[in-house]
Amino acid sequence: MEYYRIEWKRGGPASPLVEPVRKGDTFLSEKKYQVGVDVGSTTIKVVLLDENRNLLYSEYRRHFSKVRETFAEMIRRLYEETGDCTVTITM
Repeated sequence: MEYYRIEWKRGGPASPLVEPVRKGDTFLSEKKYQVGVDVGSTTIKVVLLDENRNLLYSEYRRHFSKVRETFAEMIRRLYEETGDCTVTITM
């Protein structure tokens, strides 16, 4: 399994910084959250789970064939709700 660090900084660039995580990186010892994404033919679903798989956030939205734009907005909204944290995204 590969891990990627996604960083959002308030007041920073519009898109997140995405970089691979290397073995021994401190990310692997931090509290972990998982973001699950399901992109379907008409909708996108996003969930945030904690280490114990407790549901912390969920959103379901129709994308009207604008998958990329809708997904980016959903991730921005997730960030607004949760603030800075390190996540693993599963699609």
